[in-house]
Amino acid sequence: MPYEGFPAFKAGLLIGDEIVSVNGVNVEGKSTDDITKMLKGQAGTQVKIGIRRPGQSELKEFTLT
Repeated sequence: MPYEGFPAFKAGLLIGDEIVSVNGVNVEGKSTDDITKMLKGQAGTQVKIGIRRPGQSELKEFTLT
């Protein structure tokens, strides 16, 4: 869930979006803990995530800081 004011919210992620990749690595089948570790980094660094949005067939990519 993207919280107001946080990077995911600012980038345009919506409730229901499903993360399917982090920096080009497929995360389907990985644990929440593993995905969380992939998303975290030093303050000010960027991470690219691929998401699947309900009702849309095309994957979307977002860059978060």
